Amino acid sequence: MTLREANIARPARKQARKAVAAEADIVPDFAEYLRDSQRPLTCLAVVLPLIAFYELGIAWAEQINHGRPPTHILAFVMLRDALANLGASGMYLPAAGLIGTLLASHIIRGDPWRLEARTITGMAAEAITWALPILAMGFVVAQFFPLAASTGPIETANPQDSLFYWIVLSVGAGVYEELAFRVVAFVALGWLLIDGLRLRRSWAISLTVGLSALCFSLYHYWGVESFHAQTFVFRTMAGIFFGVLYLNRGIGITIATHAFYDVLLQIMRRGGS
Repeated sequence: MTLREANIARPARKQARKAVAAEADIVPDFAEYLRDSQRPLTCLAVVLPLIAFYELGIAWAEQINHGRPPTHILAFVMLRDALANLGASGMYLPAAGLIGTLLASHIIRGDPWRLEARTITGMAAEAITWALPILAMGFVVAQFFPLAASTGPIETANPQDSLFYWIVLSVGAGVYEELAFRVVAFVALGWLLIDGLRLRRSWAISLTVGLSALCFSLYHYWGVESFHAQTFVFRTMAGIFFGVLYLNRGIGITIATHAFYDVLLQIMRRGGS
């Protein structure tokens, strides 16, 4: 190699080393984000504002309705009543149960009391990103089942209520439906299938995702909404999506994704009204 060729090649090698170093920095950062975003304290930092938004929004609705009790998310009512049947009554117990579980998990794990703003920001962006495939799924299924995406997750509120109130209910659906059908259902089904029936872990996980998705879909017909095969198919698919997301990305991302999806759906459906 001549001196001239060496002088030409040197900057290229330097650029290549910089590119390798930059890639090496990105990989650990991404791995750290994946790990930090599933830590209980970080999940709590994402979920707590959603809980507060829902509870304050419901209280605001009661005020403007002159004391008339507002509509709560059915999953919230189910969790509250289940706790009452166990002897623990209180309006805020479902929220307190989720917060307490995350705090207890944080303490048991011995994680540091530290939050990274970039991790929380990344989780919000990731949740919005995961919400988009569910919207796309709804549009695709709607081509085969016209009613599949026409019915939202909340059918007991007054259609004349403001968009803001529907957004409040959408955020509540994200929090309490995931608490009921991912956290509680996964623990209960895991205990039944693995500890009780002694199934292989892989089979138990698949059945847990499928059964919880079926229950999630059927739950929507508990109130005034009539059963439709179209909406049932879509919600079962969405339940499977949330179940897989919960297993791989944790409760914080799953709750935020569900909430963002419901909010986006309500804005699309009612934003112009």
